[in-house]
Amino acid sequence: MEAYEQLEKDLGQEIGKALEEQAGQIKENESKLRVTEEELQAQYEVVKQLQDQIAGLQVRADEAEEDVRKFLDGNYGLSDAVHDTKLLKQQLREEEKALEAK
Repeated sequence: MEAYEQLEKDLGQEIGKALEEQAGQIKENESKLRVTEEELQAQYEVVKQLQDQIAGLQVRADEAEEDVRKFLDGNYGLSDAVHDTKLLKQQLREEEKALEAK
């Protein structure tokens, strides 16, 4: 009977050590996962900002293409150019302020 009890005790200790090791590995992996998720979230934010910038640039490119088409068709005069220049200067000032705020 004594050998059986010792065997149960030894087995219990081995199982306890294995569970402790496993718990440590789980905590380490959870920590690594949190860091990876944070890095991934930061990358998503960068991608979102870049997508927003691309969308803004696409709008500007479309507007410029339309202006060129009007000019080539003869429907874009000096008053249109002055108006567009003023708008672009205003947009530039707004973008500079936004960059300074960051």
